Amino acid sequence: MNGIDRILRHSRITLRNYAPISTPPFPILFINSICNRKCEQQGPDLEQYRQLYDYVCRLGATREEGRYGATVEPMLQWAKSRTAAAPTQVVPCRAGVLNAVVYSNDDVSVCENHEPLGNLGERTFGEIWNSPEADALRKSIAAKACYCTNEVFLWPSITFRPVQLVRAMAGAKVWRGVEPLSASESVRVATDEQALAGDRERLIGIQTSVGKS
Repeated sequence: MNGIDRILRHSRITLRNYAPISTPPFPILFINSICNRKCEQQGPDLEQYRQLYDYVCRLGATREEGRYGATVEPMLQWAKSRTAAAPTQVVPCRAGVLNAVVYSNDDVSVCENHEPLGNLGERTFGEIWNSPEADALRKSIAAKACYCTNEVFLWPSITFRPVQLVRAMAGAKVWRGVEPLSASESVRVATDEQALAGDRERLIGIQTSVGKS
């Protein structure tokens, strides 16, 4: 594990000197990480979420057509929406087997939704990773004592396991084409701050009226 410890030390230096990442030039839609641990937030209305996701897919249909990797998002959306509806692990989670979490303060865990298991300033990665506490947490996760919609842990649990990959591809119907939005369905969005402020006020008004209905 000495090699891993050297890599982690380098990674911590890199993380502390990261450059800001610019916003992607295309729409991204996600269910904020819903879990049954350390989380108080509840997810959106799933039917409304599916309708919004369908709109986003059609909005970006031309851009996504033929793009390598365009099947990734449909599979993740399938897994997350199914998990939120269940609510339980739909894709058996492999956190602690395929993933590790190392925080900027050197804390180590198998998952972002669980408490740290140790600190690299006090023990090596190998000592933490192979500890009885880590083994117990892995068994708990495998027994589906927890669930979440965190993509960081969902995606490896899908893509590195052939049965789950085929299952997600079939569930998301990744071969199915998406019809682009028609001209009448597209909405032009203003980019100047004054117009955006007006859009925000209208959006707040819509949300308020929906909440009262």
